[in-house]
This record gives sequence, structure tokens and C-alpha cells, in this order.
Amino acid sequence: MFYLQDNIKEKLSMISTFPNSGTSITSYLNDVANEFSEIRKLNVGNYTLLYFYTEISDIASVAHIFHQTQDYGKIFQ
Repeated sequence: MFYLQDNIKEKLSMISTFPNSGTSITSYLNDVANEFSEIRKLNVGNYTLLYFYTEISDIASVAHIFHQTQDYGKIFQ
């Protein structure tokens, strides 16, 4: 049985291989400030993992992990 930590590690591994696999937050949030337009999301169980990928340095960084009941869209406006 997988636990949340194992599922997050699995998603992080996937991001390292396929950094653009997550959905851009601009596809589901209106009025996203420009500085957040590169952030992507992946769902992990009841949680949403927000991350961004820097192509120049080939690094994906986790910005935050939220429970899906939280209204995390407000921080991007």
C-alpha cells in the first residue's frame, strides 16, 4: 500500500523525467499574475503539488503542496 509520501516521491520522479507533464495553472485559473504563469500542477491523492520547471538549468522545483479543499488559487492573483 502506498502512503502519501510514497505517492509524492513517485510524482517527483515523474516530474524529473517529464517536467512539462503537469497542467499549467493558467489553464484553470483566471487572472494569474505573470510571475506565476509558469507554475504547473499535479494531483497526488487529495493533494495538489505545484511546481515550476526552469528549462535553462533543467531543474523542476516544488513551490507548494496544498490539500485540494484549500483555495490555493487566491495566492496567484
